[in-house]
Amino acid sequence: MKKTKTICAIFALVALNSIVSPKVLTQTELSDFSSILENPVAGKEVVVRGKIIKRIEGSPDYVLSDGTNHMIIHFEEESYSYEPDTMVEVSGIVRLETHHEEEAGHNHPEQEVEIRVNQIQVITANE
Repeated sequence: MKKTKTICAIFALVALNSIVSPKVLTQTELSDFSSILENPVAGKEVVVRGKIIKRIEGSPDYVLSDGTNHMIIHFEEESYSYEPDTMVEVSGIVRLETHHEEEAGHNHPEQEVEIRVNQIQVITANE
């Protein structure tokens, strides 16, 4: 009986740590921007780290950069406000948006990759 209580206590501590730990997102392997952009898979869960470049005007979305590539991170609501150059870690789902551009009678579909944000964490200099 004592052994069972000890095991339950350990599981409770592990569960509590996963809820309150500021490093929850980093327990999942980080994806690099180039692999997501070169081979996007709609619906794939990813974790990326980068700097907020700017907010897209009239939208709850932001442009995120890893220093080389840019990607849009999409929020369902406009309840977040981040300043440019804020380092963040984003957990979310890859979405593919197709835009059609007409040029001299030709239809050119262009696919834009964005991440629908499930969770975001601001990264401080010592993390």
